[in-house]
Parts: sequence; C-alpha cells; structure tokens
Amino acid sequence: MAGKRTTVLVVEDDKAVRNALSVILENRGYDVLIAVDGEQALGKVTQADVILLDLRLPKIDGEEFLKRIRALGNYTPVVVMSAYMGRTEGLDKLKAYQIVDFIEKPFTLDYIGDTIRAGAQVAQDMKTIKDHTSRLKAFVERQTSAPMPMRLA
Repeated sequence: MAGKRTTVLVVEDDKAVRNALSVILENRGYDVLIAVDGEQALGKVTQADVILLDLRLPKIDGEEFLKRIRALGNYTPVVVMSAYMGRTEGLDKLKAYQIVDFIEKPFTLDYIGDTIRAGAQVAQDMKTIKDHTSRLKAFVERQTSAPMPMRLA
C-alpha cells in the first residue's frame, strides 16, 4: 500500500506452516501478524490489510470467522487455505463471504506470493475508493452548505 507496507494477518494453527508463511511473507516485503485460532484472529483483524486464513482452526473455524467479520461490516480481503477441500469446492462454499481466493494445501511459494499480492491490490483499491468517496462527500457537503448567491432582478 502506498506509503506503508501491507500487513498480512496469518491465521494458522499449525506452527510449522505458520512460521514458514511468516518467513515467506516477510521476505516478500509484508508485515506479518500471527493468530493461532479464529478467536485470536478476531482481536487482530482491524490491524490487517489482508488475511491469510486456514479453514480448519480451533475455537472459531475459518468459516465462522468470516461470517463474524463480514456481519460487522469488515471486508478486509481474505485468502482462505485448506488441505481438506479443493479450490473449486472452497470458492463455491465461501463465495458469500467475498474471499479473494482459495488455496489448496500444499501450495507453491510463488502461488502464495501471487495470491497475497492480489489480496493486497484489492485492499489498495478499497482504500482508494474509500478516500475518493470521502473527498466526494466533503465536496457535496461544501456545495450544499454554501450560501446561495443573491440574484438581482
């Protein structure tokens, strides 16, 4: 993201996978936050630009996590990963949550990098739209609150 590094929240209960993903993402220029379960992730979601979410998690699973954050109006881009479901099945099952992509485990380093990059672009696009919307709203408010010019008859 312009002016700051993209922060990726990695939500993964497997320590080895979590550590590997952290190293990979940090080496690609991302700041990384870690959560070991869905409950912990809920406490960090507002700090993330992109979320890399395992589907099978303790306490709160990935789908329930998605349901909760979307119900709160949080549309942070999410990439879901799982070893228990294929990509097509995962995309179909989770389409209501507007995820960026679904990654089947095991995955390649390039694929994970490309997918997180796509999520970061979605995050940047969302920020740009929000900024432009705020500017447009301020412009409209200024125009509607300005005194009407007097007309001479």
